[in-house]
Amino acid sequence: MTRRNIQRKAVRGFSLIEILVVVVIMALLMAASLPALSSLTVGGQMNQTISEVTGLLEQARQYAVSHNTYVWVAFSTENTASGQNLLVAVVSSKNGMSLSSMGTAVTVPGTTLDLISPLRSYRQIKLSDAGTFTSAQIASLGSQPTVTESNSLENTSFSIQTPGKTSATTFSMAVQFQPNGEARNSDSPIDILEFAMQPQRSNTAADPNNIAVVRINGLTGQSSVYRR
Repeated sequence: MTRRNIQRKAVRGFSLIEILVVVVIMALLMAASLPALSSLTVGGQMNQTISEVTGLLEQARQYAVSHNTYVWVAFSTENTASGQNLLVAVVSSKNGMSLSSMGTAVTVPGTTLDLISPLRSYRQIKLSDAGTFTSAQIASLGSQPTVTESNSLENTSFSIQTPGKTSATTFSMAVQFQPNGEARNSDSPIDILEFAMQPQRSNTAADPNNIAVVRINGLTGQSSVYRR
């Protein structure tokens, strides 16, 4: 074999069939990895939501104590074609009065109420009441007191203007923090408050394997998160 033939063999490229085979294999590998990548994205979004919401709860507790006033972490939900969105607002009393002393003064910002943090919006996150999930879904919940409707979020009606909307949004659920740092869902003491969050990709389905239950100690106002 001459040197010229050896050089020609050395620079020989891939055939069209070989290239097509490689492309097909790459496409199959990408398709197989999509569910895993989607799961990682959802998990990351959920982790960020939990971190931010619990951070807002702690911010509200500290503000209530340092300013000797009442503070609420208020929630609103909206159903869309792609799932439920969660809105969170942190509202403070300007005059140190509780909601029961304000009557119908629930417009925020207003003469008696104000926002102490920018509104937060979390796409495709479903909010659930206390007692929705038990130790059957999250084993670590078994060591906690029994949760009933009395441990749910407080019924409120904060009217808040949200960006991009022509009318105000009603925030109908809240955690109330007292001037001494206690957490309540009304003016009466309570052992714990609870709510849950899940990723939701449509109006009919939430991820049963990605659940976060947030429990707030009534006496201390401190939050704990239980995950599945």
